[in-house]
Amino acid sequence: MSGMDPKLKILIADDDSWMRHFFRQLLDSLDVTILEATDGVQALADIERLRPDLVLMDVVMPGLDGVEVVHRLRTANNAVPVIILSALGEREDEKLRGLQAGANDFLPKPCNAAEILAKVRTYLDLSRLQKRLLEEEKRRATTTLVRGLAHQFNNILCGLSGAAQLLDARMEETAPLRKYVNTIMENAQRAATISQQLVTFAGARRDNHPTLSRFSECLTLAWNALRAGTQQSHQLVITGASAAGVYIPLSSTDLQAVLYQLLHNAMRAMPSGGRLELHMEPSESLLKVSLKDEGVGMDEDELAQAFDPFFSSGDRPTDVGMGLPVVRTVLEYSGATIGLRSVKGEGTTVLLEFPLVRQEQLVG
Repeated sequence: MSGMDPKLKILIADDDSWMRHFFRQLLDSLDVTILEATDGVQALADIERLRPDLVLMDVVMPGLDGVEVVHRLRTANNAVPVIILSALGEREDEKLRGLQAGANDFLPKPCNAAEILAKVRTYLDLSRLQKRLLEEEKRRATTTLVRGLAHQFNNILCGLSGAAQLLDARMEETAPLRKYVNTIMENAQRAATISQQLVTFAGARRDNHPTLSRFSECLTLAWNALRAGTQQSHQLVITGASAAGVYIPLSSTDLQAVLYQLLHNAMRAMPSGGRLELHMEPSESLLKVSLKDEGVGMDEDELAQAFDPFFSSGDRPTDVGMGLPVVRTVLEYSGATIGLRSVKGEGTTVLLEFPLVRQEQLVG
């Protein structure tokens, strides 16, 4: 995300002022906004009002305990990531209660600073990716809506303009109503121009000069973010040639978002866990990547609709994400391509081709 984006927010919910101070000092280096709550009631209200991106929640607090706060959040369909904090004497029981209530993770007290930072960074990376996915989904939906409305609007304008031209052709040059017919034609043309400008603006590419991103690094970040957000057992096996030193002409955020979504789709196709195989074949000018899952797969009709906006396979629940249509749009920014192969009941393979720049080409 760019430096102009608002800072991510972390809420520290703990009735111990020293612990809040400890977390504030520890997390100060992450360039985030720190929020504080001193009890469960305030924490619940602040989460709803301030919408933090991550919550560090003590279990034992006045008013409502941390587990009850998590339970109420999940009952209200609030999916904010919550890390439960629990002291040594309560650890196992409270960890189980917290995870059953819907907490994402657990940290014991006394706290290990390195472990805290590692987990917080992972969840913040996940939050950034999810924000990007939502942004791309909104942009795609807006473009689709504007183009659909423009198409209908242009049909109406075509009828108006055509009728006005027929009237104009049958009128005498000196007819007093001719000036009104000309006004109709002129304004119809102006409206058509504005309609086209809206379509152009809605579909405009955001970044005409993308930065170069290291493919292997973005893949690792996307996979780690996914693993942090799930309790399921999935294995990612990487085969083929190494992508070390291979750069892709996409921003790091966009490339991570694309890889995150494709890996996420593959994992959702295997709800009980399974093996994902990612194969890489770099050449002089292209990086060919295939991602194969062993999931539910798609039939021919589903495969034909896979890149349609808002399409969702009936075997997989709708989930927040950019979706394949927006993945393809983002990839087009860099001249990359995407294709699919799938067999119902056997799995799906995503086929990608990226233009690449090698590290040695960047020297000088």
